[in-house]
Amino acid sequence: MCLAIPGQIEKIEGDTAIIDYWVEKRKAKVIGNYKEGDYVIAQAGVIVMKVSEEQAKASLEAYSKLKS
Repeated sequence: MCLAIPGQIEKIEGDTAIIDYWVEKRKAKVIGNYKEGDYVIAQAGVIVMKVSEEQAKASLEAYSKLKS
């Protein structure tokens, strides 16, 4: 099972986004209408959906409690 952790698009160049996951940055292919600053979920190197800032922060808070 995989957990999809939300990240924030830091930069888009062509069809590639740099996504900031706070502990690391990764590249993902952009297919669709996304912009810098969006919170997204990426799977297998492709952005699959946009999430709200509130959803992203709630998910990150929940994940941090699992680590404790």
